[in-house]
Amino acid sequence: MNQKYEETISLLRNNVLILEKELTTMHQTLDAHKRKTIESAQTSADLKLHLDRYHAQLKEVQELVAEKSEALEKQNFKNRRFDLVCFFFIIEI
Repeated sequence: MNQKYEETISLLRNNVLILEKELTTMHQTLDAHKRKTIESAQTSADLKLHLDRYHAQLKEVQELVAEKSEALEKQNFKNRRFDLVCFFFIIEI
């Protein structure tokens, strides 16, 4: 009877050791996932900063293109009007 108790105690100790090893492995895995989560959050924040900068640059370029287009349209209008004035001046002569 005493030997049976000793075997049971030995089996229970082995089970405890196995469970402790599993727990240690789970903690290591959890720590690794926490590190990856932190790294991913940092990467996400960095990418958002880059995206915001690119959006600002894009907006600036769009505004410049709009300004240049408007200036070209105005100059084109002036050129056409000048051509008409010259045309009518030539006709009158």
